Amino acid sequence: TARHKSKLVADFRAVYRSFPDVFRSWDAYSLTRLAATNKRIIRQTLFLTSNYFHNLMLVHASECPDVPVNVRGTLEAAHDAISAFFLLFSLLESEARVWWVFQHRAFLEALCIGNVLREVTREPGGKDLLLRDPLFVRAKADISEYIPLQTHP
Repeated sequence: TARHKSKLVADFRAVYRSFPDVFRSWDAYSLTRLAATNKRIIRQTLFLTSNYFHNLMLVHASECPDVPVNVRGTLEAAHDAISAFFLLFSLLESEARVWWVFQHRAFLEALCIGNVLREVTREPGGKDLLLRDPLFVRAKADISEYIPLQTHP
């Protein structure tokens, strides 16, 4: 039900708030600085981020007759999840190449983003969203080099 899905998302957010600050309060710059001294915290942060947002993406993307996909929630969570993979790859490329589970999740996130964008373009005005709405523009950019979309010029 919509209520159950809403509660599940709220539960996810409560779990996220319970993480130590080091896992929630970071940016690419701070992790880049840590790369020279503490690769373990980088791995832990990015794996936790990837797992958390991947699963949140799945909750938002789930649908049934009474509960539609939360498109915006799906794209937000997918962006955070796939960004964790690309940051791991940029900071620890040799390690990122062997973490096949991380790679697999990023591939699934790209597919999810692509599927959401494809469905949006089928709706009236959907193609306009891909050009004007910052969330959809970012989603398209997240995967544009990896999955060719029919919406590309």
